[in-house]
Amino acid sequence: MRRYHVLNAEPAEGAAVDAAHITELQERLLELKGVMSVKQFFSGWFLGAPFESLKRGNIEDFIAYGFYCKRPDELAPEARQQLSEYIDRIEEVWDVCFKEGHTPGLRFMAHLWEDLRYMHKPLAVHLAAEAMGLLTAVMLLALGFRMRRMQGFTYWVRGAPPTEAVLAGAGAAAAAAAPLVFIHGVGLGLTPYLHFIAELLRAFPGRPVVLLETRAALVQSMVLVDPVCMLTIYPQLLHNFVYRTFHPCDGVIDSLRYAFSRDLVIAAVFGRKFVWHRMCLWPADLPPASLAVLSAGDDLVPSRLIAAQLEQHGSPCQVLVHPTAPHGGFLLDSKFRRQMLHAMERTLAAGAAPSAKAA
Repeated sequence: MRRYHVLNAEPAEGAAVDAAHITELQERLLELKGVMSVKQFFSGWFLGAPFESLKRGNIEDFIAYGFYCKRPDELAPEARQQLSEYIDRIEEVWDVCFKEGHTPGLRFMAHLWEDLRYMHKPLAVHLAAEAMGLLTAVMLLALGFRMRRMQGFTYWVRGAPPTEAVLAGAGAAAAAAAPLVFIHGVGLGLTPYLHFIAELLRAFPGRPVVLLETRAALVQSMVLVDPVCMLTIYPQLLHNFVYRTFHPCDGVIDSLRYAFSRDLVIAAVFGRKFVWHRMCLWPADLPPASLAVLSAGDDLVPSRLIAAQLEQHGSPCQVLVHPTAPHGGFLLDSKFRRQMLHAMERTLAAGAAPSAKAA
């Protein structure tokens, strides 16, 4: 319980938008007019409240929270004026009108200000998780990976075997291939992805693999699978992962997800560090050689909206959609994973091309 109180008392990190950056972010929200319904957007953030019940005062509360991490009455006069003018622009761009006033009793997902949603788990659950972590480490070692630590990150590296060019004396630099960098999702770490990692090693035997985070300037190409990092401003991810009510009749996957979301560390990440504008990856941020793998049945990632956003932006990012899978469902479909690997081969080849490097 002491750890809970410590994490719960921590302030949100970097929640307020830098003054020089706020106009850019506000414009990006307005650019989503052709992508999403503004009524569904606000209704979702207000926990399903009918759009018609939201008055201007409620919208002011939400925008002040979303961009300034403050309440309207805490803003400086110039920021308060900017807030009012921005709501005018929302009304103009989306052709909506908010009635004056404030509807009492309506609350939005102010996750950065609320108590962490934490569920105590028996010791056996923690022991089982530790055992799975050890088993995963053993399997990664068997696959040729070696664990490294740097600046608080733990990651695994597997170097590529010597190529014919290196063995012939051409030198490592002449034959080096850009490494694959794999970043896993929330949950059981690398454990659910072990079979997919093994498939990556077979599909790309000449490349080193790093299970790590990396700097954008070094990225030749990018593959995003069920990308929770896109459209983080949309309420779907936060609502279904953090605010969704658990029901005893929920299936195994939903029950496991609920348990993960109530883990203390994960709850602290979402409740104190999930700041939408710091986490959001926009189409303009993607390298030219990119691939987005989406799942039509994904209830965490707004896949349809992401596809529409990429199309509207004119992004060269290729899109591959699983017609039925839920979030992470590609792990259970070997046929679709083969399609993914073929698409990845094309994306990596495009990233290594001279034209892509020049871009």
